[in-house]
Amino acid sequence: MPPIVGIALPLYKHVESLFLQCLLGLLYSKHEFQIRIFTIDLTSIEVARNILADQFLASDCTHLLFLDSDMVFPPNTIELLLAHDKDIVSGLCFLRKNISPSAYFFEDGNYKRLQKVPTEPLAKVDGVGLACALIKRNVLEKLTQKYKICFRTEIKSPKEVIGEDIFFSDLCQKEGFDIYLDTR
Repeated sequence: MPPIVGIALPLYKHVESLFLQCLLGLLYSKHEFQIRIFTIDLTSIEVARNILADQFLASDCTHLLFLDSDMVFPPNTIELLLAHDKDIVSGLCFLRKNISPSAYFFEDGNYKRLQKVPTEPLAKVDGVGLACALIKRNVLEKLTQKYKICFRTEIKSPKEVIGEDIFFSDLCQKEGFDIYLDTR
């Protein structure tokens, strides 16, 4: 049975034209799976991701692909990520401010950002940003059943904020789900 991929789009008032071009390329490329679209607009990213995950879980989709509206990606993104058959796999995304990969390793009790892109095409990491991340249904089913909310921003101190992506990655680590980064 071919996968059914739910594309979750947290939107913020407008959509960048390059993102729209990439999304249309992805939607209209030839593929062997079905696609469903889930959107939410004008809310915080953590609320948006939780609502989108709920919409996904109420559907018949097998995988959820988060795509942030400031990303650009090739039309075969879904095929590339599905081919790995991993519970969680992210495309290579970069942070706007310091152009480092949005992927993390856990060290000394903290998540630390990778400083350079790993050399292997598929790297196991401890955490990823969710701007272009494919998640299998069983991951979200288990997490929502146990924790109810999968995405939350936590403010530990004025200088330490844990984003919803690291919060999610930490839950996945606790539940034994491996996280990967497709460096292509």
